[in-house]
Amino acid sequence: PFTTAGRLGVAIVVITSYPIQTFATRKSFANILRTLQGGGEPPKTPPSVFINDDLELRTMLVLLAFTFAVALVVTDLGIMVAITGSTGAAAITFVFPGLFYYVTHGDEPG
Repeated sequence: PFTTAGRLGVAIVVITSYPIQTFATRKSFANILRTLQGGGEPPKTPPSVFINDDLELRTMLVLLAFTFAVALVVTDLGIMVAITGSTGAAAITFVFPGLFYYVTHGDEPG
């Protein structure tokens, strides 16, 4: 019973967090594609609109298809979690402190 409840909880977290995670990814990829195509800024729409234009819709469909394909093919995400954790830990430990110092004190001499 506890295992089933735990699995149900993980399923709920994954289902509800997927739209939040893909929102930023979709916006970033769409802005990159828009810049490469020379389209400039995204169209101005009310904040209640989730997808602004056809480019964002196509980007979302490609991301959805890609993540669905990965979910079907990959059976063990252990290596992916290990790579993500190691690169993230290295960035947090070594890169970000120097970067933050440079951003806050970069114009000071010496």
